[in-house]
Amino acid sequence: MAALPSSFQARLADMEDSRQRLLDRLQVEKDLYNRKSLQLSKQQEMLARVKQRCFTLKQKDAELCSNVFEKEEKLRSVNKALVDLREKKCSLESERNGLERRQRERMDYYEQKMSAMTLHQAKLQADLSNLKLEVKQLRETFLELEARLIWMQDPESTSSLDAEISREEQKKNNVLMQINALGTQAAKNSTLRMGLEQRVEQASKEANCHTATLGKQRSTIIELQSKNQRTNHEHSVYCHNQAKAAWLFRKANASMEEVSSFCIML
Repeated sequence: MAALPSSFQARLADMEDSRQRLLDRLQVEKDLYNRKSLQLSKQQEMLARVKQRCFTLKQKDAELCSNVFEKEEKLRSVNKALVDLREKKCSLESERNGLERRQRERMDYYEQKMSAMTLHQAKLQADLSNLKLEVKQLRETFLELEARLIWMQDPESTSSLDAEISREEQKKNNVLMQINALGTQAAKNSTLRMGLEQRVEQASKEANCHTATLGKQRSTIIELQSKNQRTNHEHSVYCHNQAKAAWLFRKANASMEEVSSFCIML
């Protein structure tokens, strides 16, 4: 083979160098492309994971929104129930205040009634004491009359018998006036007792309507009723004593009439 010219060989060497450089450059670009492709695949995988995570986060966000909506619904229902409870509490407090006010009014009413009944009871006790004192005075007067009657039956006292009889008649009239006054006082006491019994009965009926809250007042009224029964017993004893005094007075009058007839016979 004939030798090639040097220029051609130089040109061929340049072409070979250019081809080699181009191959090297292509290899570098290929390596770069492979690296970029690998990096892109990694980025795609990362993007897929990010998309999956975003989808998961969206699901969680949707679940959270649903939970928040449910919680808001529950909160609204709880707020509504709380408002209802507050309104019910206000109504119950108003009702309680009304009950307490009515309770105070009842307590004041019963205290006034108890005070009036106590005053009437004290007045009745005072009247009963006065009646007992008057009965005692009548008994002493009767004993005095009986002693004077015995003295009048003595024959030595016939000289002053007429004056004594007139004095005894005056005393008899005084005793009759006292008995009439006692009868009037007894009628007044009976009226007071009837009024007191009516008030006690009314208070007892009202106390029976409020037994749960007024047990203490009921026991007080029962105690007053027992006191009233004792007062009735004392009044019946007084009436019995009064009847006995009237009988003794009639007996004294009969004795005085016998003395008068005896004096006439003398």
